[in-house]
Amino acid sequence: MSVIIRQRKNTVKKESVLYFDIYNPPSPRYRLFPGLKIVLNPANELDKQSNKEILFNAKSMRNEIEK
Repeated sequence: MSVIIRQRKNTVKKESVLYFDIYNPPSPRYRLFPGLKIVLNPANELDKQSNKEILFNAKSMRNEIEK
């Protein structure tokens, strides 16, 4: 099983939605949308820190899905 974190950019809202692209060879590929959003081009330190925390949470969720 492979799980890849992907981003779908929304330039109007200046944010990017994270989703998981899950592929398990006997079954078809599917996507899981956990509702995580990061800010594109963060202007201040708070947005940068928030993006780091969200990416860290996404990576830990990916590890849980792979198990």
